[in-house]
Parts: sequence; structure tokens; C-alpha cells
Amino acid sequence: MKKIIGIIISFILIFSLASCHTPVENDHFERLSNGDYIDILLYDAEDKIAEEILSVQDKYFKLLDSKNEYEGINNLASLNKKRSLSLDKEVIDLLKYAENLAKELPTVSILYGKLRGLWIKAYEIKNLPTEEEYKAEITIINNSSLLFSDDKVSIVGNANIDIDFFAKAFILTKIKEVLNKYNIDKYVINYNGEAVLYGKNQKGKYYESAFYGQKHGTYKMMDTSMANTRAYPYEWFTEDGRRYCASPSIVTGIPNDLFDNLFVSSDDIVLNAILSLALFNSNIDEVKEIETKYNVMIAGYRDRLVEVYKSDKLRALEIDPNDKW
Repeated sequence: MKKIIGIIISFILIFSLASCHTPVENDHFERLSNGDYIDILLYDAEDKIAEEILSVQDKYFKLLDSKNEYEGINNLASLNKKRSLSLDKEVIDLLKYAENLAKELPTVSILYGKLRGLWIKAYEIKNLPTEEEYKAEITIINNSSLLFSDDKVSIVGNANIDIDFFAKAFILTKIKEVLNKYNIDKYVINYNGEAVLYGKNQKGKYYESAFYGQKHGTYKMMDTSMANTRAYPYEWFTEDGRRYCASPSIVTGIPNDLFDNLFVSSDDIVLNAILSLALFNSNIDEVKEIETKYNVMIAGYRDRLVEVYKSDKLRALEIDPNDKW
């Protein structure tokens, strides 16, 4: 009988200790070689998992880089240079997905590299390109396409690929695969403030996330994602009373001047990122149409203070400061 009672007491003690367990927080902030950062917040996870995540980030960043080549790697910069190249199957599948989606979104293209480069240069020298220059780039985009053949991709025409606006989001999908492999569901992965994966918090509930400062609301985010397009890092410059940045529309050839930041949230982080750039150069009616068509939540701001648009679904997730969980 004493032995049985001892076993019962031992079970109760083990159960009590398990139920009182406080998850251990592992926060890894890494400044990357290109100046970006990735902030990896995990609970009850070994350091080796963060190291594996950083390895995955490095691998896919190099594969998707459209500006810099790396020894022994066929990437998008190599494709821009050679115009026809064998690429990793995952990269090809991503390009196909993005190209098909972009056909439904007239303000965005994965072949807008030279047009964006034109506006980056304009920001750097604080001088607008001429109408002739940016309209010429639009013509190049419209006369260019991608040709897929087995493991080879060819650029037909004179445009350059640039998928920076959703590359980080795709990298986070690969990081999510690492988390799934280790059965980790308590995390937040923030990639340069441009793409964020939300799991559960340390209590297994939602994270409190302020997209653009607490002044504009804090939201319940759990098992979802967010991506945003913003003027940063090139910000705006003003000429003749109008603002310009380095995220141009492929319809007009110039950046819109409605939003400073445009956030899109849903379970599909790559979709979020592509829609975010498309909507950055759209009007409010187009924002509402996309919101309904793709079942996403949207928030847009300008001048760091002014709310331009916010989805009703997102408002429903706002946290009352008096809420306790």
C-alpha cells in the first residue's frame, strides 16, 4: 500500500511541476550581412534550432538575390546576367506562382527590376527620372516575359527579375518548415519588419502585435502572418509638392503617394507580400476589392500618424487595453 501511495504522490508531483512549467524564452536577433535583420523568438527550443533557421535564411536569400551573385550558386542575379539558366526547382515554382498572381494585379510585376532601379537611383541623387525614362521601362516590362522549360528559366526581352518584395516572405515559409519539423508552435519570426510569422505566445495564446505603433492599435495575432510594403529604406523625397519613393507602379511608372506603409495579413505570407506591393500603388476602391477577393486583412498609413484604411476584420482583432488574458 505504501508503495502504491508513493507512486501516486510521485505522479502528482510530476504533474504539478509540468503544469507549472514556465516556457524558456530564446530570443536570437541577428544583423545580416546586407544590413537586414531577423529576430527569432522561440520558446522551449534549443539554440541549434535558431542556428538551423539562420542557415535556411542564408541559403534562400542567396538563391533569391537578384542583384548579387555567389560562387557556385545559380541565382536570380545570375539569371538577370545570363538571361537563361537552370535554377533550383523551388525557385522556379515560386516564380511561376508569383507570375500567375501578378497577372491578376496590374500594378505589380516580378520583371520590374530596371524600373525599380531607376527609382532607387532617383532617390539617391534626389532627382526625378524623366517621363521618357520611366515610360521606356514600362514598355520593356510589357514586352518581356519568363519562359519555363524543365529546370531552366529564360528571360525573353530586356527586363530584369526583382522579387525582393516577397523574397523575405518566401524565406519565412522555409523557416516555418524548420519549426514544424521540431513541433515548435510558440514563436514569432520577424524578418526586417517586412514579413512576420506569428505562432502562439508562451501561454499558448495570441501575441499582441502593433503593426505601426501602438497609437494605431494592437492586435491579436496567432498562427498567422503579416507582410508590408513601405517607403523605407529609401523613404520619400519631395519635388514640386509631391512625394516619391522607390516602389513604383508598373502602370504609371511612378510611385503612388497614398500610403507610407501598407500591411496585409492572412495565413499565406507570400500572398501577403505580393498583395502589399500591389496595393501600395492602388487606390482605396482597389484595396477594398483585393481585400474581398483574397480574403485578407489590410491596414494602410501615411505621414506616420494618419490611418488611411483598415479592414473591419482587423479592427475586430484590436485589443482593449483593459483586456486580460
